[in-house]
Amino acid sequence: MQTRTSDSHVIAALVKYAKVRDTRGFDAAIDVYIAWAKTVDYQDRLRLCQAMNDAIRSHQGHGFEALLPFIVVDPDPQVVANAALKTAVLFPARHTNHLEGPRFVARLARGREQLLPGRVRLRDCRPS
Repeated sequence: MQTRTSDSHVIAALVKYAKVRDTRGFDAAIDVYIAWAKTVDYQDRLRLCQAMNDAIRSHQGHGFEALLPFIVVDPDPQVVANAALKTAVLFPARHTNHLEGPRFVARLARGREQLLPGRVRLRDCRPS
């Protein structure tokens, strides 16, 4: 009998990684995310991505790393593109270089570029 990973386990793993930001935490977050993603559809993953985004925004962008598993391992292009755009916007730019976020996401998603939204692929997330 397969044990279902709950939404709260995924949230806890993502938040823990975002706080600590070490390799072991990232690996653990990825493992939990993969197990959970197999048991839910892409709409549930989009909802969790939005919830994480809302929480991160309420903390002035701190913890944006919690969105990384959505980009790195999710199989659905919609989820990857959604998380990539959110991460690019939330990425803390230093020295007023507003393209740091899109550049970070483009580097992170090497090999998955076709899944990124066009503006992130071009490393530009400025409003139209």
